[in-house]
Amino acid sequence: MKLFWKFFFSTSIITLFMFSLGSSIMINTIFQSALKHEVGYSFKENDILRASLDKELSKTYQGAGAFYSDEVALKLEESQQQDALIKSTLEKITVITSNGTVPFRISYSNYQTLHTTGAPVFDNELIKKLDSNTQGYEVLPLGDDQYFIRVACTIVSGGETFYLETYRDITSLFKSRENQYQVFFGLIMGMIGLSFILVSFVAYWLTKPIKNLAKATKSIAEGDFILPSFRNSNDEIGMLAKAFTQMSKSLKHMVTELEGTAQRQENFIASFAHELKTPMTSIIGYADMLRSRKVEQEQMICTPIIFFKKEDEWKPSPLN
Repeated sequence: MKLFWKFFFSTSIITLFMFSLGSSIMINTIFQSALKHEVGYSFKENDILRASLDKELSKTYQGAGAFYSDEVALKLEESQQQDALIKSTLEKITVITSNGTVPFRISYSNYQTLHTTGAPVFDNELIKKLDSNTQGYEVLPLGDDQYFIRVACTIVSGGETFYLETYRDITSLFKSRENQYQVFFGLIMGMIGLSFILVSFVAYWLTKPIKNLAKATKSIAEGDFILPSFRNSNDEIGMLAKAFTQMSKSLKHMVTELEGTAQRQENFIASFAHELKTPMTSIIGYADMLRSRKVEQEQMICTPIIFFKKEDEWKPSPLN
């Protein structure tokens, strides 16, 4: 794979990954912050309703003229008159907030529903985990389109323990997060297209000097030391181009010196061969004469001959 594509894909993947990670963290952080505020509002609604119920239930027991002990209260639990009186009291209680009326449910200690105001139907796992004077909450989905925060607490009145559950609709919070993710995916698609264009331009701009260096290397390998002009910069590529130019000059100088040395050697060999050819011709001539003619013994034993050079000619001279 070419450097251009390596840079292109690596930069695109890293950019999209970091953008996706940052956007996901931001969306989840906003969602968790909003959810935390909604949970706080839910606890406040539960506290307000619990105080109101505790007060109204106390008035109900007092209005009935009852000063019950715990044992008496347990006996009156089975009384339909008491149930009717409590239900009548609960029906008068309404908590209205900016989100509308707060739905709630009152249950007996045996988890049977005593009164509800349009609250969603969920299991009793949360209230089963509660102790006296404690509160708990959970986020529950109702189908695929609705979400609620359920806050539960205990109320002890007239010797009897009741469970109070309040519900806060947070469907809009989840829909808002879903819309944010949809916008996020749209941005991802847009960034993919835009990043391809921008990264392609940047990759081409960064790899162009390297391509020029590759072409210059090929030219030097073919013996052409005339280099193109490189981009003058102080970055790593600029430093590489300067070093490459200096290297090409050094190579050209070395090649010139080698060519001069080779030419001098060639001239020396040619001169040596030329200088050696003349005496060798004489020697060959004398040898051929001795071989081809009949020479007397006295003529064959000749006086030693030396050769000396004068005016670029070899002439034999008898050694006296």
